[in-house]
Amino acid sequence: IPTIETRLKASYGDGFNAPSLFELFDPNFGDMSLQPEESESWDVGLEQRALGGSVALGATWFHQSISNIFGFDPTSYRTINIASARSEGAEVFAEVRVRSLITRVDYTYTDAIDRADGSSLVRRAKNKVSLQATFAPNKITSAGLQVRHVGPRPGVSPDSYTVVGLTAQRSLSGNVT
Repeated sequence: IPTIETRLKASYGDGFNAPSLFELFDPNFGDMSLQPEESESWDVGLEQRALGGSVALGATWFHQSISNIFGFDPTSYRTINIASARSEGAEVFAEVRVRSLITRVDYTYTDAIDRADGSSLVRRAKNKVSLQATFAPNKITSAGLQVRHVGPRPGVSPDSYTVVGLTAQRSLSGNVT
């Protein structure tokens, strides 16, 4: 009888982010009246493995509400609190394992808005994609390649970017790699 390897997942959390010393006290950009950011978030998702775990697919829907989010006032050049913001979207992935090679692609769509006027939040990309390949011929040696692209982000330059990373590792003992 084949095993169904389905994983349902969900989480809920709330958070707190105090303003940094720079955001509070910098003479040009700081504001000592800043309030801490507070957030509430949840996500629900599904992961499915098949073919003995050699193929995996997954999707997650997420939502976050933030009050007093830190923003930037372009007229005074100071950090400000935005009354309320919302960020929600979806993440999907596909992973394939063939012998010593693992390949994976991840995609994230995020819609982040200022609830006061419905505008997009600055520095938040709507689209991100990542491609990874890891080759591990044995238990002590591996090498990998990752390409990550972040799409246009309102209010910053450059508005989008791509990062390429290469890794290699070898275990020398149980505690040293």
